[in-house]
Amino acid sequence: MVSPVLSGIAGAILAPILPQFALNKLLDSLLEYLSRDQPSSSSHVDKLQQLENERKAFEEANLKLQILQSEVRRLHKRDKQNMRLIPINNKLRDVSYQIKDLKDDLEYMELQRKVEEINLQDEAADKNPSTALQLLSSINPWQTGGSSDKRRRLSSSESTDDIVNKMRTIIEQITCIDSEMRFEIKLDALKGGYNSCGQHQAAENKRVTTSSPSESKIYVRNHEFQQLIELLKDPKESGDVSVIPVVGMGGKGKTTLAQFVFNSTEIANHFEKKAWVCVSDYFDRFRITKEILDSLCIGEGSSSTVTTSYDVLEREIKRLVTGKKFLLVLDDVWSDEWRALLNFLRCAQAKAIKLIVTCRDPKVLGGLADGQNQITLQGLSDEDNWSLFVKCAFADKNPDNSPELHAIGKQIVGKLKGSPLAAKTVGRLLGSCLTEKHWKDILESDLWKLKTDEQGIMSALALSYYHLRHPLQLCFTFCSVFPKDFKYDMDSVIGMWIAHGYIQEIKGSSKTLEDIGEEYWLELEARGFIEKVDGCFKMHDLLHDLARSVSHGETYIYEGRKDEEIPKDVCHLFAHSFCELELLCKTNNLRTLILYEASDIHAILSHKAFKRIRVLVIFRTNVQELPDNIAHIKHLQYLHVEASIKYIPVSLCTLYLLRILKLGCPPRALPSRFHNLMNLRRFCMHDYYSSIMNFLQTS
Repeated sequence: MVSPVLSGIAGAILAPILPQFALNKLLDSLLEYLSRDQPSSSSHVDKLQQLENERKAFEEANLKLQILQSEVRRLHKRDKQNMRLIPINNKLRDVSYQIKDLKDDLEYMELQRKVEEINLQDEAADKNPSTALQLLSSINPWQTGGSSDKRRRLSSSESTDDIVNKMRTIIEQITCIDSEMRFEIKLDALKGGYNSCGQHQAAENKRVTTSSPSESKIYVRNHEFQQLIELLKDPKESGDVSVIPVVGMGGKGKTTLAQFVFNSTEIANHFEKKAWVCVSDYFDRFRITKEILDSLCIGEGSSSTVTTSYDVLEREIKRLVTGKKFLLVLDDVWSDEWRALLNFLRCAQAKAIKLIVTCRDPKVLGGLADGQNQITLQGLSDEDNWSLFVKCAFADKNPDNSPELHAIGKQIVGKLKGSPLAAKTVGRLLGSCLTEKHWKDILESDLWKLKTDEQGIMSALALSYYHLRHPLQLCFTFCSVFPKDFKYDMDSVIGMWIAHGYIQEIKGSSKTLEDIGEEYWLELEARGFIEKVDGCFKMHDLLHDLARSVSHGETYIYEGRKDEEIPKDVCHLFAHSFCELELLCKTNNLRTLILYEASDIHAILSHKAFKRIRVLVIFRTNVQELPDNIAHIKHLQYLHVEASIKYIPVSLCTLYLLRILKLGCPPRALPSRFHNLMNLRRFCMHDYYSSIMNFLQTS
């Protein structure tokens, strides 16, 4: 089983915090709208003042929530065994969802107001164009005066009291969480979380590598081994610093390859000076420079210089490599800060300097990530991974003595997708008990349930996950709502990300949410979380396990097993087979619903359990009409019904937040109020994307 830490708090998903300026703008609009109402009785003035007070309190609470989320991540980074953080983290996530709901309620009210104003104006213009402007002025809440009766026609499903009550509930919950966090912060301080100056001490790098390989011999990477040696011995770039990147996902063998090359006889005979530094996720320039010097002093008959000066260290390094061939390995690089070392190395009067940089994210290479001199480690072939697996599983025992385990073992190796680190970790686990029952038990379990040590594949992948930006963590984790081996459509998934608020607008930028979403997608692909295979996008099974694990129960795939229950707190649900309505109705926070079979859409849309849904996808249904009660799910932003829909009800036109509408085929006609969908960005039929902006502008 995966440790509770990994399946619980490890990267626990927090709903994205709404940018404060956006929510305040909506609350200000609501306040201004109400302040125009007449008559201005004393009770009405008191109510406005009350609302203003609530708005200010909510603004403070919203800021406090962001601080609390930051503190939870800080404490979790320091102590991943602190299980008290799990319920606090879940409460923060739930409050964030409530803020998202409030934000969408206010946006819905604003869009509803705009739509009804435009419709009233159009009606007046059709009847008597000369009075259209006068009528619009009388109902415009942004102008003084006007009829309160007319203004009430622009009513919303949410009353002022509803909004205020929601704000108060959120504020109360944040206050309670703040009290819990204060206790955790005090405990952390007592444990030494802050130094005497009140500054947080840098977390110690837990993964440390050295130039000494953990294996007695390198397995299967013979081609890359020879390629790297040839690049290091290449004399073409003598006199300059030549960088050779070794890139690949965690567990692919980058460090092992560099270790064996570093210690090879050919490299020892070629380079007069060598140094190995494990950079890791925290780039400490002084430490790295000092370790380079320490390595160079070995064999010099002198101890390393004791100093706190960068200049002294760098001058000493330059002195030691002058006129010599120097090999430097920077292992496990996570940021582009390492490039600062190039400046003083280029000033050294060395005969040649070769620099190996191992990393997962090619972005840290900057302009060096052009493919030249770069070695990219892919997964091992089944044959090579099997050889490594057998060595780890059977160790000094003869595998021929256990032929019954071979077939099971090869099925397990097939699950590892060529990861040498997974082969070593799982192989060692299986080697602890060479029985058919034990191996079958492992085969029938998902890898995320396996117990791994600190160097296990899940730990390696989790480290990659931790270094994703928070919005990318949300986007990556959401993808686990789809089954393993699912073929992702980039545009569709990005549309779903937008619907859930995972993609944040860049203030002052002309980029659309779709543009930013594509950047997110490409970054996930570049870092290996999504891979392009035969023209389509997929997620590695191990990464899918990781995403499900860190979702902390937010995503669930219903498979229709006997007595299978759907967790009531699930947010994103994929029903892979027919699902009884009563199972769906037990949920209380559903935001994504993907059904592969559905016969009674009307019942689904009517139930209160689905009122928060943002994404609704229905395949394999024989319905020909969308029911009128679709307006019940007013937060809906992404609707895809793969069926021959012939009739679209007028009520659908009140889904003012709807951004994407996909149908199996064109309906016979569009409702007369279809242009009310002011937020609609894409209307698709049979994967044919057609813009309706011209239609909206001319209707």
